[in-house]
Amino acid sequence: MKYQVTQHFSMSLLLILSLSLSMCRSEAPQGEQETVVDISKFKQKDNVVRVRMPIDPRTFNPILYTDAQSRMVFEYMFPYLMTYDPQTLEPVPQLAVAKPVVSEIETGPYSGNLAYTFTLHEEARWDNGTPVTGEDMAFTLKALFNPLVPAAHLRSYFDFIASVEVDKANPKTFTITTQKPYMLQELGLSSLPVMPAYVYDPNDLMADIPLADLTNVEKAQQLAESNENLKTFADAFTSPLHNLEPEGVSGPGPYKLVSFETGQGAELVLKENWWGKGKEEAFPSLSAFPEKIIFQVVRDQNTTISAIKDEALDVAGRLDSKAFSELQADENIQDVYALHTPSTFQFYFVGMNTQSPLLSDKRTRRALAHLVDVNEVINTLYYGYAEPITGPIHPKKPISHKGLDPIKYDVEKAKALLTEAGWEDANGDGILDREIDGERVDFSLTYLEYQASTFGTNMSLYFKEQAKRVGVNVNINSVDRSVMVQDLANRNFDLFGGALSPGHEPEEDPKAIWHTESDHPRGLNRTRFSYPHVDQLIDELRLTTDQEERKKLFLELQEIIYDEQPAIFLFAPLERLAFHRRFEAQASSIRPGFRLGAFQLMEDLVVQ
Repeated sequence: MKYQVTQHFSMSLLLILSLSLSMCRSEAPQGEQETVVDISKFKQKDNVVRVRMPIDPRTFNPILYTDAQSRMVFEYMFPYLMTYDPQTLEPVPQLAVAKPVVSEIETGPYSGNLAYTFTLHEEARWDNGTPVTGEDMAFTLKALFNPLVPAAHLRSYFDFIASVEVDKANPKTFTITTQKPYMLQELGLSSLPVMPAYVYDPNDLMADIPLADLTNVEKAQQLAESNENLKTFADAFTSPLHNLEPEGVSGPGPYKLVSFETGQGAELVLKENWWGKGKEEAFPSLSAFPEKIIFQVVRDQNTTISAIKDEALDVAGRLDSKAFSELQADENIQDVYALHTPSTFQFYFVGMNTQSPLLSDKRTRRALAHLVDVNEVINTLYYGYAEPITGPIHPKKPISHKGLDPIKYDVEKAKALLTEAGWEDANGDGILDREIDGERVDFSLTYLEYQASTFGTNMSLYFKEQAKRVGVNVNINSVDRSVMVQDLANRNFDLFGGALSPGHEPEEDPKAIWHTESDHPRGLNRTRFSYPHVDQLIDELRLTTDQEERKKLFLELQEIIYDEQPAIFLFAPLERLAFHRRFEAQASSIRPGFRLGAFQLMEDLVVQ
């Protein structure tokens, strides 16, 4: 449901004491032939999963995160009420024992709205041995709705919540009431984490503040100004202790954070008293087979490939397409690693600053789109590991518009559209120009790209050369991650290379990306797209509970975005994954493409 935004082109010992070097077979990945595995070739034989991360996580706090790397780690410490089966993509219980019981509220101030009742696993315990209860969920929601906690990006998805009532007879059961309709209510509630108050609020600063006062925007703002406890809590909650330091990070999941170092990575260790042990058959989402998970920051693609060849990594994703194709052709690699290319619910694009005077005319934006041969980009720059897209909804989703034709590569059409938009080469210097606000301005664009991405670099160079053909000058600004984040926040660009990961769920909330209200420094509307009817459609869509009506709204939304062209939509990539064959594991379309808790050491490698 929640968007995770990266910049593409942007964009984890128990030693085995004895070992039988026998021959065995690994489970064949879907779509691949069964492979005979000779375990004598393995350098690594322990039950430790070493995972490549391309960049550092920013936090291990599930309320404060905004990046995919953070979630990639903390989800093994903070399970959700519900999660998704990695193969069927269907919702399945995780911290809760079943899907919520949904009922209509018949009396009181929230009459006519819905209530969702969850029950937690009876065995679920915190690290101090106390049970995980509905009171912990109430605390978690208080932390989320504390207006002084910088989680506005997440609160916007849960502003339909009114209060929580804990069952007095069974504190494991709690009911969340809603105060208004929202299209993704059950999905949103099911994706909530649960955090321990005894760790994150040891002084009970939030204990006496009713959740209903915090979910009421007006009352919450009054409290922010009058209740000092809110600020004291927010300061502690956002401190390094509760975001990156092992002693201040604790969840009800199977793994505990034991170390983190910027630039190096994070190490998780399986808890000795993991309450979910033995429940894997009935609840696969609670699987926790590896004894350790080590996340290793390896930014450079060449270093990543070298680490794979040295067996220094067990799991590596987001591999460079060219390097991955070379791995597929290497028999020695195939003997040790299973290589997978599942679909990903992500797409790449070139974003345009629609508020820039140079790009404010949709004819100009469409002209630039005609300069990109998407099929050539896929085959030449991405080695075929992708499928073209026509808009902001992944083509495999049921709400995707199937009637929009791909924008064809057509240089002459681009020239004609630029002429229509008033661009000409008045001074004969080879660069188009136009009068803007009484001043003649050259058509010269700044293209912001992430310097660590091979594809990003190649894509920006490709676009620069294509733009030159029609008299458009492109200046590439290749920057590191921190600078790119800042420049995007400040809207300091004309074009930027980007990727969106809206999730695998069948529907999504487009407000964060395409609504005018999301165009601010902390907002995710990077293209600064502002279109009143789109805002109206999104507002209506979020309140529409009828699925067919929502689909109609989604289709109209895509038609307008297609016509306005706030971005050059490129393709949805296939993931490129390498798994060490000593683990039995399956690839998934759910990002990041794997569930590490399910990685099971081959029986022949287990010491009896």
